[in-house]
Amino acid sequence: MSGLEKIREKILQDAENTAAARIEAAEAEARVIKSEAVRDADEIAKNVKAKAESDVKAFSERVDSSLDMEHRTKILAAKQEIIGDVIKEAKKRIAGLQTREYFDLMLKLIEKHVQPEEGTVYFSAEDLTRIPEGFEKSMKEAAREAGGNLRISQEAREMGPGFILSYGGIEENCTIDALFEEKKDDLTDTVREILFA
Repeated sequence: MSGLEKIREKILQDAENTAAARIEAAEAEARVIKSEAVRDADEIAKNVKAKAESDVKAFSERVDSSLDMEHRTKILAAKQEIIGDVIKEAKKRIAGLQTREYFDLMLKLIEKHVQPEEGTVYFSAEDLTRIPEGFEKSMKEAAREAGGNLRISQEAREMGPGFILSYGGIEENCTIDALFEEKKDDLTDTVREILFA
């Protein structure tokens, strides 16, 4: 082998060694990069999984809360409907009382609302036609005991069961609807206690 071939052989050998060293270094660096990438991917996957679990839990809690609120709202609406029905039924029963019982109730209401002055009691056309004997006398006695005087007007008013008391142009609505409306909160509370306690 000539000297030139030996030099050429040496250069090729050095180039192969350098290339092998560089390839080995590149492969080692690639292994490090791959290892870091796997570690980073695992970390990202853990974070994504944790966030997904947190999001699912939060969503589930919101759904549960929403369902619970909807359930409570429906129960409350049902209770209010039942209470309203009970109060309507009570009004209906008062309106449907027999004449004597109805006017006994009207007399008690007059006794409760009478004032010590001159006044007039107005009834509906239906009630005017069915006032029982002795009612006006009992009403006048109740007014006298309170220091006043009451008379029944023959002018019928358009209204439901009950009456209107008028003193000097100032009227007090004592219809069953008005009395129930005035005591609505108390009646609702009482019915709620009876039905749902």
